[in-house]
Amino acid sequence: MALATGYGTHAAAQTTGQAPSSPQTYDIPAGPLAQALARFAASAGVSVQADARLVEGLRTTGLSGTHSAASGLAGLLAGSGLEAVERANGTYVLRVAPRPAPGEDTRLAPVTVSAAADRSGTTEGSGSYTSGAMNTATPLSLSMRETPQSVSVVTRDRIEDGGMTTVEDALAYTTGLTILATAGERSTYSARGFGVTNIMVDGLALGHDSDTLGSASLAMYDRMEVVRGATGLLEGSGNPSASINLLRKRPTDTLQASVSASVGRWDNYLGTLDIGGPLNEAGSLRARAVVSLQDSDTFTKDYSHERRLFYGILEADLSDRTLLTLGAYHNTEDNPGADWNGLPTRSDGSFYDFKRSVRASPSWSYWNKENTNVFGELKHSFANDWSVSLKGSYLDSKLDMLGTSLIARSAADTFTYNVGKYDYHHKQTSVDLRASGPFALFGREHQLAIGANYRRKDYDDGPGGWPNAGSYNYSFDPSNWQNTIDPPGPGIDYVWSRDVEEVEYGAYATAKFSLGDPLNLFVGGRLSWFELEQTIKSGTFLGNTAYDASSEFTPYLALSYDVDHHHTVYGSVTGIFNPQNYASTSGSLLDPVEGTNYELGIKGEYLQGRLNASAALFQINQENLPESLPATSCPTLPSCYAAAGEVRSRGIELELSGNLTDNWRAFAGYTYQQAEYVEDSMNGNSGDDFSTNIPHRLLTLSTLYKLPGRFQNWRIGASARIQSKTKRTIAGYATVRQSGYGIVNLMAGYSPTKNLDFQLNINNVFDKEYYRSVGYPDNASLFGEPRNFVLTAKYSF
Repeated sequence: MALATGYGTHAAAQTTGQAPSSPQTYDIPAGPLAQALARFAASAGVSVQADARLVEGLRTTGLSGTHSAASGLAGLLAGSGLEAVERANGTYVLRVAPRPAPGEDTRLAPVTVSAAADRSGTTEGSGSYTSGAMNTATPLSLSMRETPQSVSVVTRDRIEDGGMTTVEDALAYTTGLTILATAGERSTYSARGFGVTNIMVDGLALGHDSDTLGSASLAMYDRMEVVRGATGLLEGSGNPSASINLLRKRPTDTLQASVSASVGRWDNYLGTLDIGGPLNEAGSLRARAVVSLQDSDTFTKDYSHERRLFYGILEADLSDRTLLTLGAYHNTEDNPGADWNGLPTRSDGSFYDFKRSVRASPSWSYWNKENTNVFGELKHSFANDWSVSLKGSYLDSKLDMLGTSLIARSAADTFTYNVGKYDYHHKQTSVDLRASGPFALFGREHQLAIGANYRRKDYDDGPGGWPNAGSYNYSFDPSNWQNTIDPPGPGIDYVWSRDVEEVEYGAYATAKFSLGDPLNLFVGGRLSWFELEQTIKSGTFLGNTAYDASSEFTPYLALSYDVDHHHTVYGSVTGIFNPQNYASTSGSLLDPVEGTNYELGIKGEYLQGRLNASAALFQINQENLPESLPATSCPTLPSCYAAAGEVRSRGIELELSGNLTDNWRAFAGYTYQQAEYVEDSMNGNSGDDFSTNIPHRLLTLSTLYKLPGRFQNWRIGASARIQSKTKRTIAGYATVRQSGYGIVNLMAGYSPTKNLDFQLNINNVFDKEYYRSVGYPDNASLFGEPRNFVLTAKYSF
């Protein structure tokens, strides 16, 4: 379509009397209206004529789903003040939509809207528990149904409906994800029996640094995408567990703002301001800012939070096809009274009868984090639907903590305190260059994405230390605990510090070949390089450590078959590697641990993409795990190992997510997984369970229903997390066991006007007492939250 002064005609559709185009599926992103109309006309095979002055400076929110020519044009023109009028010969002409005459009834006739999922992926304002396009699994833009791996999304609506405020809140209600709490402000994540070593933010991989990385606010994120299994294609090194991708909120095309305030149990106060929109009349410069402030006590005695988030992002259309994005955030999380360790169990592994408010650490402990991040992206789209993007991120993270842990259980069942003070300064840099688009081969259209990325971590850990020897001799008595311990004086022996430099880079490529209308082949791979150098500057083990991995190939292979318009079956093989610092009998380092994920599944997409369902069978093999060899096998080394260990994880995952009706949102996810040692001849663990502190069975549920008729301003909802029993067994200690348990949450919301909303969330309705995870007897775990409520008021304008 040519849009110039006067009228232009699209060459593909000049024939008078042309037959109407049949409905087609579109995926046109938000952007300049002229560009979107040109793309639509080319895909639909219709002629669209317009005076260029009509569309100059106008933007569209995009178009997704299956549409006829008329409905597609109406969707693209929504809110523009324009309409498309069909001529007798089948062409369309754009004109200003007529205004109603004075006194004319301006009420619209009833319209039934059936909105398809937004294939751009953005979930804010969608009213949905599912998403459109995602590229967390591969660099290709695929829907959840098209992605040949088990995937989940936590949308903005599910975050708000569930009253979720932290990353851990969202993960806890995601299919197959388990949160393990090793300290009050330090959590680790696991999936399919293995720990999650990386996270992604807007598609850029970062090491999951639980010591320093702030995760206490979801206010700046639109959604969270999760891909389970081995995800080395984009991440590089790590465990075959899952990829967690946090997607930030973006600027909006129109001015919108909201302010919310929450109050909850334990003096929990949270306020958020969110504003975005265009900065110039043409809308080519857009911005967004989010401020979130929280001040809260907790159910644990003398433990509180002071959290502050400042986030800003700017988008600039350098041309109709070039977009520049720049942004930054600063986040601080001060946590007076944060525990460094959990509560102990008795020596036989049974639990003490503690009150949930008890603490095993003195009240003067703290764990404070500070994070500053700057990021940017330059993306150019070509006329042939190819695009090239360059994105980068720099994250500066700091930790300042003082706390205690319990050691040396006495015969009288008391514990000696270990006191430590540590300062960490961690820096992470990530860069990704990517090109993607369609190509033709053998008369069919296919997709290709190629790219390269780079990651660097610089850790300055220290100084760290503990009070001068002999100056701190307190103990913890579980049966008669008195929180009257004096804080350590200024005499801290800073006897531990280290520097770590880790660099990883690689190139990747993925192609989706359309072998036939229902059959698709995914072929891809990654070539990676990894280098790590560590210097212990002070402490027990002084010296340097260095290891690397070169030209590590990570495969990606999948086949999908569209059974019908709603169902796709698939099979995939994906991989990941993890370098290790263990010497063989010859003194050379062992080969990296290799993780391979085999998966078979079926996916369903219903109600024009508003509802997704999936079922998957998986098996993960993690090989080359180190096995300790006897001293006689390594006469010239203090210790040596063989790459002979293997762990296998098997299971099933089921999920349903989306909207069952216009008023009913639902999410349900079930996982069964069991991991065991297949080979561990040296330690005698063959056939034993692996990662027993991760539940074998996990069910997560979320739902919300908007009431009809006279109660249409009301909504009610619920969520639940039910998991099977867990245990922790460590040589030399008794086994700690926790029975299975379930947590149920309720919510109710009321909107007296379209701008004002009130919501009440009641968490752990039945006041279930449980531990967030189980550890060894001297450091079992931390209690989960008792029953509590949060009342939120939000005003949008």
